[in-house]
Amino acid sequence: MNRKSKISTIIAFVCVVVLAAAQLPALANNYADTDFKFYLRSSTIFEDYTEGRRKEDDSSGWAYVSSTTNPVVLALAGCNSTNDVPREIYDQGYVFYAGTGRYLINFVYEDGFPYACLAGRTTNGQATITEGVWSPDSI
Repeated sequence: MNRKSKISTIIAFVCVVVLAAAQLPALANNYADTDFKFYLRSSTIFEDYTEGRRKEDDSSGWAYVSSTTNPVVLALAGCNSTNDVPREIYDQGYVFYAGTGRYLINFVYEDGFPYACLAGRTTNGQATITEGVWSPDSI
């Protein structure tokens, strides 16, 4: 192979690598799981919530319930700091049973809240203890 062919091959290879890298999907930023434990009384309003975590993109949140004494409803809420109360709870939430995991649709990032927290309530007015993990962003 002459010098001109080698240079052309190297340039073509670099172009392919650059184009392939540009096609990689962007990953969510704050997707590491954090433990939570809710002690929900007999109320059907969102009454317990986690500390806020930085919401870094417009992806769905994520929650997984490892154990619960009764079904529970979870939703993401927008807040202004790590220790702020929820300012906006998105959707009516999703029902979780033990072993349930799902993405949580929300507009925390789009509505300008810098933090998200996980909010919980009972489904039927019966007190419950719920444990699991959550993240404000998802992959």
